[in-house]
Amino acid sequence: MAMFARLLVAGTACLIVGAAHAADAPTAVEPVAAEEYSWIGAMEVGGLGRYAAEYDGDGDLDYDDLVGGAYASFSAWGGSEALMFGVDGYLEAVVLEGASANDDLTPAYVGALGAHVGAALDNGYFGAFGAVGVYPDDDVEDVLAGYAIGIEGTVDAGDATVFGKLGYALAGSDEYNGDDELEGMVGPFIEAGALYAVSDELAIMLSAGLGYSANFDNTDDPGGYAVWGAKLAYALPTDTPLNMTAAYEGFYSMTQLDNDDAFEHSVKVGLSVPFGNESAAGSLNPLATSVAPFRGGYASDAL
Repeated sequence: MAMFARLLVAGTACLIVGAAHAADAPTAVEPVAAEEYSWIGAMEVGGLGRYAAEYDGDGDLDYDDLVGGAYASFSAWGGSEALMFGVDGYLEAVVLEGASANDDLTPAYVGALGAHVGAALDNGYFGAFGAVGVYPDDDVEDVLAGYAIGIEGTVDAGDATVFGKLGYALAGSDEYNGDDELEGMVGPFIEAGALYAVSDELAIMLSAGLGYSANFDNTDDPGGYAVWGAKLAYALPTDTPLNMTAAYEGFYSMTQLDNDDAFEHSVKVGLSVPFGNESAAGSLNPLATSVAPFRGGYASDAL
């Protein structure tokens, strides 16, 4: 777990340094002139396929699933030259019936709703976020809920936008350990990435993150997660703004003491309707609320 701690410290330092040098709103969320639009954002729907696998402490495969499902997301940003605010959300559901092995390896659903507020600076953005999330227990019987809070920022570098966030999540399972402490993803997390607008018709975004919990499974069993991914948007030649999106997302969760771990690899394809910024970059929200802490809350229960 020392590796998790070192990476969290290093990531925190990078985020603080980036915020100190930030100074205009990011390319993908920059408010346009008030006479054109009062809000910018996008709505997106699509389908997903996911392969999930769990391994024991000896590295042997215990279970694996291949599932399909659907997702939907939205984002909306507004503000002025000095202040920005936004709201966004994400919801996905997968069909577990008929999965090849362990139906509870990946969550049947997970969703998050977030709010943002901060300062639009000369070459970036710095602000705070808060989010709530929902996910099931490992038996898909109860709906669990968690929250996350933190700081976030961007640095605009021409056609590229570098972004990051540092937060704390309380996304517990439905169990408590012997010390009456909530199990689950209860601890810090960090995410960072970059968005690059290749042209008005094509944009690419890369991101990665880490989360750590001292009580991931029980008092003597800390753990956490790592998440990474890539997403592109392509502007279709239609009369109304319409972007095609494609994404890959990886998710790894682990418990340190027992060395149990699980991987998820997801592929998503969707359609996005941007407003306010009709380029391909308008469909990529670098400050989108992360569902990773809530996936971690579920993973802690499943592992």
